[in-house]
Amino acid sequence: MGDGKMYVSAAKVFIDWLVRHLLSCLFPGAGFARRTTALSALSLLMDMLFKKNKTQTSLLSEFLVLETLISGHDIRSLLECLTDKFEDNKTQSYKILCHLLKANFIDKWDTNWPRAMFESALTLCVSTKPQDCTTAAYIFLLVVKHPRFLTLILDSFDKAGFNAGTHKSISSDHSPGGLSLDHELDQSSPQHTVYLLLRLLLKRLSEQVTVARSNLLRAAASGPLYPVIHCIRYILTDLPLSSVKTDVRWRGLLADLIQCCCDAAEVVSPIVQNSSPEGNIPLEVIKGGDLGLVCGSEEGGTTPTEGSTGEGQVGLMPEYLVVCCWRTTKEVSLLLGQVAVQAPVIPPGEEEQTQGMISYQQILDIGEYFINQLLESKHRGAFEMAYAGFITMMGMLWRSPVDCVRELPEKWLSQVMQDIQSEDGMSKLCATRRSAGVPFFIQAVLGTEPDVMGRSKFMETMTQLLGLALQTEEYLRPNTDAQVHAVNILRALYCDSQLSKDVTPYLADGLRVAVLGFSSPDWAIRNSSTLLFSALITRIFGVKRSKDQSGTVRKNCLTGRNFFQRFPSLYPFLLKQLEDATSNIGNSGCLQLHPGLYPVLMVLGRLVPSVMEGGDTSLNMATFVPHIIRCSSSPVLKIRLIAARALQPLVFKDQVISVLVDLTDRLPSAPGVATQSHIHGLLLQICEVLCYQDQLSPVLRERLAGELPQRIMPKLWLLGRSNSCVLTRKVMLQTVARVLRLPSPTDHTHHEVLRLRISETLATELSQFRCYNPQTPALTEYLVTVTQLYLSTSPPRAPPDLVSLLTCEHYEVRMAVLEHLHNCLTEVTVTGVESGDISRMDANIEATNNTPGRQANTFMDSCTDNKSYACHKDSVNWQHTASLFAHLIAMVFGQETWEPCLSKVLAVLSAYPCLPEALETEKYDTTKIFSRVMGLAQGTDNYDLKCSAILFNNAIFSLIYQRGATQAGNATAGDLVQRWVSLLEDCCQSEQSEEVKLIVAGVIVSNAHHLLIDPQAVLGRKSISQEKGFSDAEAFYFFCIK
Repeated sequence: MGDGKMYVSAAKVFIDWLVRHLLSCLFPGAGFARRTTALSALSLLMDMLFKKNKTQTSLLSEFLVLETLISGHDIRSLLECLTDKFEDNKTQSYKILCHLLKANFIDKWDTNWPRAMFESALTLCVSTKPQDCTTAAYIFLLVVKHPRFLTLILDSFDKAGFNAGTHKSISSDHSPGGLSLDHELDQSSPQHTVYLLLRLLLKRLSEQVTVARSNLLRAAASGPLYPVIHCIRYILTDLPLSSVKTDVRWRGLLADLIQCCCDAAEVVSPIVQNSSPEGNIPLEVIKGGDLGLVCGSEEGGTTPTEGSTGEGQVGLMPEYLVVCCWRTTKEVSLLLGQVAVQAPVIPPGEEEQTQGMISYQQILDIGEYFINQLLESKHRGAFEMAYAGFITMMGMLWRSPVDCVRELPEKWLSQVMQDIQSEDGMSKLCATRRSAGVPFFIQAVLGTEPDVMGRSKFMETMTQLLGLALQTEEYLRPNTDAQVHAVNILRALYCDSQLSKDVTPYLADGLRVAVLGFSSPDWAIRNSSTLLFSALITRIFGVKRSKDQSGTVRKNCLTGRNFFQRFPSLYPFLLKQLEDATSNIGNSGCLQLHPGLYPVLMVLGRLVPSVMEGGDTSLNMATFVPHIIRCSSSPVLKIRLIAARALQPLVFKDQVISVLVDLTDRLPSAPGVATQSHIHGLLLQICEVLCYQDQLSPVLRERLAGELPQRIMPKLWLLGRSNSCVLTRKVMLQTVARVLRLPSPTDHTHHEVLRLRISETLATELSQFRCYNPQTPALTEYLVTVTQLYLSTSPPRAPPDLVSLLTCEHYEVRMAVLEHLHNCLTEVTVTGVESGDISRMDANIEATNNTPGRQANTFMDSCTDNKSYACHKDSVNWQHTASLFAHLIAMVFGQETWEPCLSKVLAVLSAYPCLPEALETEKYDTTKIFSRVMGLAQGTDNYDLKCSAILFNNAIFSLIYQRGATQAGNATAGDLVQRWVSLLEDCCQSEQSEEVKLIVAGVIVSNAHHLLIDPQAVLGRKSISQEKGFSDAEAFYFFCIK
């Protein structure tokens, strides 16, 4: 029993501490993460405390005594959170305050807070700052729940000149249901106070609309329309309209609200519907003498401050007025959509017998507003928000029990489709800006059509749109606007994830529209077709998740058999397009680029080989091969690249040898016979098809190994300098390297000649790479390829001259060498630890950037028989690496200036076997190296370099620590250790990246004994464990918290 009381007491202490700590985190200026975490935890505790389950509430109330925990300062902090810039924090603080208001905690500390907050909300609801209107909305939602709010709202009516006893209407002049404050109203209901608040805000909105009608500039500068509408929308969201459907007063309120919103939208429409709304102030909007006032302020040289909201600022910043107008449209759209969904509809002719709240005519007015915004607005923010409200309304209309209401979506859709196909030239639809809001309108109507109706309107509309886009005889139109609209609408429908299953039967026709659109003489159609093509590629093959453009990563692809079985009509279409596009592509003396060639090759390039290829003779993929091969002579580099990637999946396994032989025979045997573009295209296709060799049977691989080397022997002049193009020499090197991956045939004479020739070429090029003009096109790519091949194919006992390569002026070459070294050292280290025998490891790496696959890397094998640095029970012997090690250290001290290379140098040295022993053996000044690398970590914003520097110093930290401990008076080493600890602490700060923090955490763990315990007192102060009396684990935790 005693233990139970102790645990209960400890739990109460913890909860008290937690609540106080969470409240203390709400101070002004607290970061978003701190404040949102504290508010979320407090909200969770309040939900548990004020649960309807009395048993749980009584249990928690024993632990959480709010009277002793929450002070007036905490209440003010929570109220201050309503002004937070992030709405999530406002929502959480509002929930907490609602709980406290129900428990009457707020009034205990300040009885006058409702009046002060209500007056602040009335001020904020006309502010020009967008975040202020949300603050005002939450304050209204809070104070309207207070018991004394009725008195406050009646006082506001009195100040506005409306006396409760005079029965004056405070509605607008067009209101069919004015408000009379008589004794028949149920003043005890919460809906009554909400009704009064909405009437007050609606009156203020009506006054602002009146000001905006006379001068929109004045309204935008002094009292924008959107904050009041925003507050009304939030208040209606918190009140279910079904609870007041029997109250006749709410019909008049909603009628006034709908009319006032439509008036506000009409006032701002000249801005959002202008052909160029961004930064535009039409002269017809700015009336009166205020324009001269604005211009005068500009001529006078006065520059409005950032926080000022006068008319001069609006005149100097036209986009300020645009923001006010499109936000007004946004709030009106969201509010009208919300009202249309929540308010029951009154059927025509049943106004007196039903309990509905909005009439059929008001539904038509709301629909007319949305149609006008979606079809005529040019501002993207305006019609996107109109779409958000319209789509909610469409869902209600399609499922309405009232017949005339349920028929409205179909009626509106037919009218818009007629406008798209009209030829009178009077259409107001926007043909630019990707048809603006027209696709959104069609998407909202078709996307909400119920499945129980068979999706008949969707199928009918898709047929019409495809007919317009393809310009079939039935839908042929003389103007191009209808075709542009159709293509843009199709793109929106294909991109809609909710319609993914419905659009599948129309993907083939959509792809035909896109490909044919590339050949259109009209620029607008070509532009829309490119966007449609991109959307269809994503819809068919999936979202691309890899940045790889080389074709080595086969993601988001389909097999050719699967693709053409899903879309059989595309087989003859793509073949015909490819035939037309490549018919004259090889003609010399002229540039032939068919518009449809690129999209066709893009589609074919997304296909992969299938094990069932060739089974369906009606969809024979081999028919595409001759046309793809013709693309090798294209003078356009991009066409040659994508044609090579498209060729591989089209070649059957039993045709690989014949295709490779054909391509090789097309290569010239002497200079001057073919263009460099043609040679490059052929070599690219050979390389891509050779990637197929691993999937061939052993018999086919042996046949290919016996046939291809002798075919390629006469073409070896392409490797030498008699070939002046380094780009074709690069691809030829890669081609020969892939040929050498084939199994050695019985007669391996040609195989050995190729191996010898490529070795000689690599050695010659690396020894003379400084002879090239640095401005030679594609020289960098060529030298990188030569370097990578040389490193991966160097003969045994002859390590490459890495020091010479590391002095190359091209940083890409240096990076290739450093990556090679790092891969070698990392693989040796990791594998050696696992096997326990580092000295017998073979470091095999896979050369990157289209080099041939994995080959034996003999560099590590050759590094033996000289200086030995013990790092395991078996030692790693290194030969000829002293100069390399010295050069890497020199690169750290300034010879390397490019930060990515410097980062890789430090990574190589960090992975170097037994780095401290190597530094000691070579008699390097480790304190100087440690200080230099620490300076790099402190003086860079490059996270990779910072991490590499920290890891390098971590590798030699034990050496520095021991030197500071063993040498009395060695202040340098001790100072370095203290600076190192300070660097680690700085790297743990919140502004550092997660990667840096993880690296530092690993460093602390690996050196916890030195950093936290400090047994040699190198840090010059007591260790954490000695000072606090903590264990090692507790000291580590304390350090991390700090």
